[in-house]
Amino acid sequence: MKFFIVKDKNTELGPYPEEVLIDMATSGDIDASTLIRNSLMKRTQEAKKIPFLTDHVKEVEKKEDTEGAKVHMKPLGRTSNSVRLAIKKHRLTAFVIDLSIIYGLVYLLAAFLNNSLIMQNLSEGTPQASASYGSSAALLFAGAYLIFVMYYTINIGFFAQTPGQRFYGVMAVNTEDMPVNLQRSFLYSVFFFLLLPLEPFFVYIASKSLHEILSGTKIVNVRFG
Repeated sequence: MKFFIVKDKNTELGPYPEEVLIDMATSGDIDASTLIRNSLMKRTQEAKKIPFLTDHVKEVEKKEDTEGAKVHMKPLGRTSNSVRLAIKKHRLTAFVIDLSIIYGLVYLLAAFLNNSLIMQNLSEGTPQASASYGSSAALLFAGAYLIFVMYYTINIGFFAQTPGQRFYGVMAVNTEDMPVNLQRSFLYSVFFFLLLPLEPFFVYIASKSLHEILSGTKIVNVRFG
């Protein structure tokens, strides 16, 4: 994960990996009040509130006419630290929230199909109920599949996180630790639906799901603190 030092609304320095920020904090180039954000989020935090910097930054006395502590760029080029994978509890709870939303959408679709079936039987007068119910069941399954895939594709492809992931501060990124594009989010969603029964066991064993591996993504923690 890489981070930007935010000097003001229009000026940012970076991106820097964690180890460079620690070095800058130790040498005094950034202090406890320096604003920092990670490369995946717009929200900023003071350096003293970021776990890996808390023990390294120093408090500075504020002068009355200062506009903010100056930050100097250092000519350091180091390999970025690996992004921390989201913990299993956050992944699971985020999925439960998302699944509840998807279930609500599928329930609305089922109610609509059921109402349409009743109206069709009333209008025809008798009917071939088994064929009608079979057709509705097929439509419901297809609709549930479409809702599931579109839910994850749209939320991850356009907004970087699903509502459940946003609540727990996790998100899907690609192998280069960047937000997932629309094509990759579609693959993520399709594999997720197809492999859903196997995912809990695989995550428990490997801390990473099959659909992530197949789509070239991973679920990471992007929340400070």
